[in-house]
Amino acid sequence: MHYGCIGQEFYIGRYLYLSKELERLPNITFGIKNNKPIVRIKRTDPQTSKTTVNRIGDKNPNWQKYCAITKRREHLQEQLGCLLRNWDEDYGGSLENVASGYMLVLPLVNSNYNCEFWNSLKSNSDTYENKYPIRYKDFIMRSQFEVDVATVLDSLGLDYKYEVKILFGNKEYYPDMAVNLPEYDRCGFVEAMGGMDSLKYVSHNMEKLNKYINYGLFPNRDIAIIPGERGDYPDRLLIKRLVGNMLTSIAGMYVFKKS
Repeated sequence: MHYGCIGQEFYIGRYLYLSKELERLPNITFGIKNNKPIVRIKRTDPQTSKTTVNRIGDKNPNWQKYCAITKRREHLQEQLGCLLRNWDEDYGGSLENVASGYMLVLPLVNSNYNCEFWNSLKSNSDTYENKYPIRYKDFIMRSQFEVDVATVLDSLGLDYKYEVKILFGNKEYYPDMAVNLPEYDRCGFVEAMGGMDSLKYVSHNMEKLNKYINYGLFPNRDIAIIPGERGDYPDRLLIKRLVGNMLTSIAGMYVFKKS
């Protein structure tokens, strides 16, 4: 495959997943009627192609269920929009046409770092003192570097959690970000290593990287390692490329051309 900033495999796998999920969900949107919130449920008869719209208010016993479906649909559409914008930047043309020639093939044995594992993770789990807190969305981050990484993940439409706790043996480790990739029933990780000009910092993180490898998490395959120095961090394009290496590597294990 030709490569842009991120490999086509990432775009194809994610497009196949998002489009299938949106097709599976009912066509529901939020609205207002008589200054009160409603949801609109649009249905199209497959035989006659006639479309009907039902409007349901917050007194309906199924209101919460419909709201949850609508919020999920909006989130998936937002993710798809991010995906298409980045595809245009990297490649252009119709992602739908390209993706139609591929399929997702999931392995018989799931990764230990799957969606169930992702759901168990909680953001801001690290209790180590944060001397220079920076609020970004719902997170309390430790540096502008981490905020820049989070901004790139947001621009790609990826769900992530910050400083989650994972156990290797009986010892706790805290990756900077865990990234959810439900299209493959797994997650990846991102480490923003912003002190590579410090020997003490490098020594500490080498031990951490060795633990990752010993537990089956490899740099550029399962973890995006983004190096920087104190006060001299990579720009967002380079961050996108380094995160993209991990995303492309994971996607390449599951995205295959149809025969």
